[in-house]
Amino acid sequence: MDLRRWTALVVFALFALASGELGAALGRPAARLGLIALPCLWLWRDRPALLGATMVAAGIWFRASIAYAGPMTDQIEACQGAWNGLLAGLNPYGREIVGTSTNNPFPYGPLALVAYIPGVWTEIAAAGLAMAILARHRAWLTLAIFAACPLAVRGAVMGINDSLPGLLILVAMLEARRSAVRGAAWLALAAGVKPYAAAWLPGIVGLGGVAAVVSFSLVSLAVWSPVILVWGVGAFLRSVQLAQRAQDLAASSSMLDIPALRLLAAPAAALAMFLRSWQAAVWLGLAAYLIFLFFTSWVSLGYLLAVFPLAGLVLESLRGEPAGRDGAPTPDGGAVSGAAEASS
Repeated sequence: MDLRRWTALVVFALFALASGELGAALGRPAARLGLIALPCLWLWRDRPALLGATMVAAGIWFRASIAYAGPMTDQIEACQGAWNGLLAGLNPYGREIVGTSTNNPFPYGPLALVAYIPGVWTEIAAAGLAMAILARHRAWLTLAIFAACPLAVRGAVMGINDSLPGLLILVAMLEARRSAVRGAAWLALAAGVKPYAAAWLPGIVGLGGVAAVVSFSLVSLAVWSPVILVWGVGAFLRSVQLAQRAQDLAASSSMLDIPALRLLAAPAAALAMFLRSWQAAVWLGLAAYLIFLFFTSWVSLGYLLAVFPLAGLVLESLRGEPAGRDGAPTPDGGAVSGAAEASS
């Protein structure tokens, strides 16, 4: 077994012990059942398919066992409150969502209204699918961290709504390596949940040109048509403004809120369009995403969790990790090219 897989097993074991204790601390000792994975991983250390499946199963268990335990944030709650208001005949945008724990507005894309009807279970499912992609393409260290790290485990079930858009961004960028048109369509779906996914659009446009623009535009038009035709763009912008005001009040002393530095996100993203490189599309899109979001007062752990699978998988692919169905190495870092196959 190669060194990277051994390292991943050690990292997973350490994080799994911590996640088991996290569950116990939250009053969910059943989380420790995820530790059954450890002897299984040892037995299956030379069987990659079973190794990956075990990490994925344990990662899902750690999350499911502590669902709704401990303090919760209000992002998913706002989505559900906006959906309930919509069923009552109210506009989901342009107002505070009265009846939630914070009464904050719903500032997300229209797909989030439907996606989060199941609550945090949507995030658990999205994290599980992201882990499956990592396992399928043998990004062992990324999988070990994402599956068992207590921050990633807790982040998926505390009310943050970033695992689903993160999964869609991952699929979009992997698909864009084979087809920028399909990648643009997936990215439009991601932006329909949380608009920050648009940070990767310039890079995909650089790869696919006008066809990618058309693909993204058509899917976006379909996704955002209720906002454009029924609820009103002004109401959506009002929700964004209300959300920013609420976050500014909650973090009025934030040292990271530097609007001038957020402007650097624009040239970072635009550069990917001119370089016309898939690697540039990934990394400059990530740079634009981080620059814009992390120099705001509403910076969140979820923003890192959303892009960790993509960044980790691409980094591991640079070292030529085998990723084909038969395990044969590919010359350009098969963990990426093979992942695109799985996502299509």
